[in-house]
Amino acid sequence: MARWHRSGIAALLAATLLGAGLTAAAASAGTGIGTNGDGDFLDLTVAVSPPVASTAKVPQGVGLEISDFLGNRVNADSAVPMTSLDMFFRQGFTENGVLFPACTINTTTISRCPAASQIGSGSAETERLNPGGEVPTFGRASLRVYNGQPYLYGGSTLIFVFSRGGRGLAELDFAVHPQQGGLAINQILLPGAGPGTGITRFDVSIPDRQERLRVKGKTTTVHFFTAPTACTGGWTFGETTTSSGRRPLRASATQTCVTK
Repeated sequence: MARWHRSGIAALLAATLLGAGLTAAAASAGTGIGTNGDGDFLDLTVAVSPPVASTAKVPQGVGLEISDFLGNRVNADSAVPMTSLDMFFRQGFTENGVLFPACTINTTTISRCPAASQIGSGSAETERLNPGGEVPTFGRASLRVYNGQPYLYGGSTLIFVFSRGGRGLAELDFAVHPQQGGLAINQILLPGAGPGTGITRFDVSIPDRQERLRVKGKTTTVHFFTAPTACTGGWTFGETTTSSGRRPLRASATQTCVTK
């Protein structure tokens, strides 16, 4: 069960946002495509819902929809063995996962997380590498996203668990932390737990989640993700992916936003 191997198929997602289509509330999603000289491509779509900025006094809770697709546009069966995936929300987004129920990452096998820690769901495409250079076997999988206990940087984590028929197939783990005035989501590179099941693509929805909590002696509404207070027409999101023996892939997507 590979923790971090992903490779791709040939067709781009430019005309199909989030597989079956983004929700109406996220129709202003940003999409970006990056390529390199090896024929690889990275297709990134990010939608913030609602795409409305916070005010100085009232934080705006938001949900996220992310579509991520890595492949090779020349050879559909070309393996693209990903070694890292890092995303960056550039403007003032905040995340409060440390205040919500959380799961502990299992560093040696698929994590088993309590239902209370689930924050999102979606679907994915899996790839099973076959011996002798044979064409990989592709399939569909379900995806659940859990809020995770801190693992790096002191901040919370995101745990992506991919399964089929109730059986865990693969996992991607990310550390979430502030960086350069924005929010960085960096993959945590953990050893594989067995034969490699890769993830060629995932489409995930993380709805706005809020809790009434006591913070600094006051009861207040806390959102899992909050929007920036600034909006100058759009918010920019970036992703950098590296693969063994290949040149890095970078994609940038900008979603339109509005102020209250």
